[in-house]
Amino acid sequence: MITEKDNKCPNCGSPYLIRYDRVWRIVINEYGIKNKIRIDRYQCKVCGKTHRLLLDYMFPYKQYRKDIILGVVEGTITSYAIEFEDYPSDKTKRRWVTEFHSG
Repeated sequence: MITEKDNKCPNCGSPYLIRYDRVWRIVINEYGIKNKIRIDRYQCKVCGKTHRLLLDYMFPYKQYRKDIILGVVEGTITSYAIEFEDYPSDKTKRRWVTEFHSG
């Protein structure tokens, strides 16, 4: 995974990435609204690896927006917040907190 700010190959460090294709990804926002967005994939001309370009509001391998995940981890988003009622699940929230505090 690469970001807009760091567009070098994470595998070999090469700056020679070319757009390869696009894929769909679901991003979950407030009120549990799911948006389908297109993510560009880039291929490194040196090592041949393919990487997805993550937008600044995304975490790798997560469907929820970055601000929602960080809000849960920091404790600013709780089960009592009306706009976050019924999601994410308590199990998911505990996993996020464990992941961010252990690594």
